[in-house]
Amino acid sequence: MKLTRELTNDIETRLKKAVFVGRLTTDEELTYSMLEPVKEDNQEFIVFHIKCLSDIPDELAQYFLYQNRIFRGSTRSANNIQKIKWQLDPNFDKLRPEDQRNVLQQQLENKLVLFSLYANNANLFLDIIKIEDTKDHGFEEKYEIIPGPQLNMKERRGEFEDRMKQGRPFVLPHHPDLFLSSRLVYFDKVLYSQLKLKTSGNAATYYLQEQEEVRCMEIDSDFFDNIKLRHGDHIYVVASTVYHRMINNLRAEGFSLQESKARQDERNRKNSLVKTAVAAISQNDEQPIPLIASEETFAKEKLTEVAEAAFLSLLMENAGAKGLYFDQTDIVNVHIPASKRTC
Repeated sequence: MKLTRELTNDIETRLKKAVFVGRLTTDEELTYSMLEPVKEDNQEFIVFHIKCLSDIPDELAQYFLYQNRIFRGSTRSANNIQKIKWQLDPNFDKLRPEDQRNVLQQQLENKLVLFSLYANNANLFLDIIKIEDTKDHGFEEKYEIIPGPQLNMKERRGEFEDRMKQGRPFVLPHHPDLFLSSRLVYFDKVLYSQLKLKTSGNAATYYLQEQEEVRCMEIDSDFFDNIKLRHGDHIYVVASTVYHRMINNLRAEGFSLQESKARQDERNRKNSLVKTAVAAISQNDEQPIPLIASEETFAKEKLTEVAEAAFLSLLMENAGAKGLYFDQTDIVNVHIPASKRTC
């Protein structure tokens, strides 16, 4: 992408944290440009052109010579060579340029590309971050990126919500303030919307304002079913139509940060009971479970069966939070209680 002038140092710094989603351009999109989706460059390197399908900040777009949303990548970049080898063809660097061109053309079709941009003089180039097959071999017109916060290793949903309620900073590592404030944030099985974020001196560090307006929703497996591309715990890509449906659902059915705390307390109480029951069973199948009177349902006739079912439910829930899904029958077959094993 050619620029009308060089980027300012401030924009370059913030751009380093930004990510975008796109696909390989088509011949039709390049008809009047004398370019090709993939071509040899000086018989040594391969260049490829990606059409951006996610938001481009206005502050950046004002520098573009053309508004076609097409960015160039090249195998001159060691990063691109590495990502192509890891994700497409491990022998790519050993091929002749002509074969590299054919392989890259074929392998990038029907794939979404997560990428970053960097400036070189008055040009923008892309670096590949991740390449993902499209499940249905088709593309949406637009995609949205749902960011996730970067927290300390032991911090979970409760700690994140405490940060927001107490006005303490948190980082959205791939959502710098070049972009508008994100309308959705995902963390630890919860979607958050209507976050009014205030930036700090760091381009990707934010503080929440007006916590009373935040809406929360605990997600189910449908959330991960709709993810088209995921990168770690900080980037979740969905079709724009799905994104806006999520926003509408949160507006209609979401709950406040205060109610979220009450829900967590109830879940922690139940999880504690499950752990108590499972621990008691592992020590002695006949040992009574020391539960308070109001929780005696866990100590009735079929304590073992109840505890096992609760444990499996908790396991499936925690796996789902990471986007990992298993057939429940397989989990049951693998998880055989010690009391039922035979020598």
